[in-house]
Amino acid sequence: MPDKSATNVDKTLTKGLLILEALSQSEGPRGISEVATELALTRSNVHRLMQTLLKSGYVAQDERTERYFLSPKLWRIARPQRLYAALRSLIRPQLEALVEETKESATFAVVERDEIVMIDQKETSQIGRVFFSIGQSLPIDEVPLRGKSLTAFQMLALSTWPEDDARRAITKIARQLAKSDSFVEQRMVMLARIRSDGFALSEGDWAPGLNAIAAPVYGRSEKLLGTLVSFGSSDRLSGRTFTKVINLTCAKADQITVSIGSS
Repeated sequence: MPDKSATNVDKTLTKGLLILEALSQSEGPRGISEVATELALTRSNVHRLMQTLLKSGYVAQDERTERYFLSPKLWRIARPQRLYAALRSLIRPQLEALVEETKESATFAVVERDEIVMIDQKETSQIGRVFFSIGQSLPIDEVPLRGKSLTAFQMLALSTWPEDDARRAITKIARQLAKSDSFVEQRMVMLARIRSDGFALSEGDWAPGLNAIAAPVYGRSEKLLGTLVSFGSSDRLSGRTFTKVINLTCAKADQITVSIGSS
């Protein structure tokens, strides 16, 4: 008697899951031909499924080699909500104190490989728009929410990357924005400034009328764990007021780093 359960299996979905499994077991990016050979599928079938997975964000593509690898999306779906609960408990008092002192909104985001994940945010009663939401993730090498340039937290994260990798990411963003080579060179100079200053600024770069300061928070390994960001209207955040907010944000970021190291 035929197995009725077999008739209810979606073959296309099954093939897509097999591709995800194959990529998860790979040490590096994979090409269409080698995945097709391993799974005994046609190249056209694998290519079509890979494009679907790419567009839905489950795989990513190395632009240099055109090979594919898993994106962090599956991990984000699978990870428990309590993953950052302990980290939030350390961050929240500093976040609230920062907002109380600056009267501007603040966000804390974790840097996960090539993405930034918002894990906590404190708003103020000041008139203005909060652009990001808790749990939202943003690729470091893409302009978020139709912005005009990179955000302060993207620039801060890129300042920790090897120079060649940072240049490739900024070049990709320049293409998205239809910018010239000078855009790339200007941002590379800005990255050097960020490494020297120890923080990143955005003065209307990403969104006109919005200024922001991004300060680094380091983990126990002394690698960049995340970024503390204060942001608000450029009408309020300018001159001495902006300088004060920069200093306060950097101080709170340092305190969070100390708390993480001693926890």
